[in-house]
Amino acid sequence: MLSGIEAAAGRTLARASGHLIKAVGEKRHKTRIRLDSRALVPVKVSDQLLDELSDSETAGLVRYLESPDFEEIALQLTLGRLLQDKNWDDVAVAVREELRQGLRHAVEFPPDRLLLTADIVFHALVIARVMQNPP
Repeated sequence: MLSGIEAAAGRTLARASGHLIKAVGEKRHKTRIRLDSRALVPVKVSDQLLDELSDSETAGLVRYLESPDFEEIALQLTLGRLLQDKNWDDVAVAVREELRQGLRHAVEFPPDRLLLTADIVFHALVIARVMQNPP
């Protein structure tokens, strides 16, 4: 009787497909985490920068991180990671540049501190994005 064989084959195929889809999803997530964490700025560098900021620089940074401009950048990063038709490298470059420009206008950092702060904020956004979407 073929209908019994077809039904059994269908159940087996469904189980196998489920396992395969789960394995592929886990592999993609691990790959994304590995790529996102590859260029992380060490926590020690972040802590050192925060310790070196003046009171006015700290206040300006906090205002910027609470601003609608920064919220828009965070949204762009999130959408860039969700959309498969976008190249992550292009999104990362654009987000980093927007962070630099936003920080440059919000806080009067010296050029070297501006670049370091923008990179630290970028990496914090990437980490927060990964933490919001566990496997």
